[in-house]
Amino acid sequence: MSLISRMVFSKAGLGAAAMLAVSVAFAAVVDATGKQIDAIYRAWTQGKPSPVISHTMATFTLDDAYAIQHGYVEKRLQKDSIRGYKGGMTTPQVQKQFGMEEPVVGVLLTSGEVVAVDGKPTVVNLAEFHKLMLETEVGFVFDKRIDTPLVNVDELKQRIRAVVPAIELPDLGFSDAAHLRGLDVVANNVSAKRFIIGTPSEQKKFLAENALDSISAELRCNDRAINIGKATDVMGSQWQAALWEINKLVKLGYKIEPGQVLITGAMGRMVLAMPGKCVADFGAFGKIAFEVQAPVAKAK
Repeated sequence: MSLISRMVFSKAGLGAAAMLAVSVAFAAVVDATGKQIDAIYRAWTQGKPSPVISHTMATFTLDDAYAIQHGYVEKRLQKDSIRGYKGGMTTPQVQKQFGMEEPVVGVLLTSGEVVAVDGKPTVVNLAEFHKLMLETEVGFVFDKRIDTPLVNVDELKQRIRAVVPAIELPDLGFSDAAHLRGLDVVANNVSAKRFIIGTPSEQKKFLAENALDSISAELRCNDRAINIGKATDVMGSQWQAALWEINKLVKLGYKIEPGQVLITGAMGRMVLAMPGKCVADFGAFGKIAFEVQAPVAKAK
């Protein structure tokens, strides 16, 4: 149940004076939430780093952060569509770093997908980001709609069309990095920016839980290894991570449609991008090659 819904239902059984007080508090929360949504959306439209809003609110909970995320995504969807979803902060170490107690989820917009054009190398333009990060991930492509919680992994497998290698390209650019909290990241749609979806594996063996969890990936940029990760880095199991993230998304009111994708979280660690040619090698699971292109210097 969302923050707003919980406040509405909490009015039940109150006297007139108490209901008036709750209504005033409710209006204040809605007003504050709306202002934060507008601030994040305005920063995006102006090409500025996302504001750090946690210090501007008297109380700021995970429910609040997701309510702001939802409002921000709704604004973006006026001119975009949902391509899929993402998990984040999927290890205890990262959760501790950001002051969180559980993993988080966000939305991947269609405009964020980076695809090769006319067979040319996939290019990521560094100029589009404030702080481009790189993550190697596993993705799940859905075959059936999901709008109610799933009971177990077996039920999840019946809704999966394919599993794919993926690269997430989040933008961790914030206006006040020194005071950044995990809740700020959640409110900003878990810093979702761009992503690359690899070729679906034709090998049915990767649909087995233990086979998918045996995957490892090495990310090399400019012929130097900058990250090595394992599938089990993500909540201990890719299938369990996907199950948790899907159920969290459904709880938040999202509906997963056929053809959409879920990328579950970073294998290894999130690394800062630098200009150059990169290859993510997932072994038999596949490879993704791309180039991080430096901003073009403006003529004086």
